[in-house]
Amino acid sequence: MQENIKKIYRSNKKLFERHCYLFAIKAANSPEALVEALTEGIHHFEVKKFTGWVEVRAVLNNQMTVTKNEEKRRWH
Repeated sequence: MQENIKKIYRSNKKLFERHCYLFAIKAANSPEALVEALTEGIHHFEVKKFTGWVEVRAVLNNQMTVTKNEEKRRWH
């Protein structure tokens, strides 16, 4: 099954803000995740769509490491 991942960066202000709002609502039950996102900053969101499901993950600034044009990150 091929994954469809869309990245949403700060340059898309309206969509980025919408995902920040959704992240804050979802993180209400996990204050640690919200505090980490606030202190480190969100680099971008990744929206993964697959058969009937949509998964949104926030990638923090401190989790971005670029090596040989590959991005390595820890997912939240």
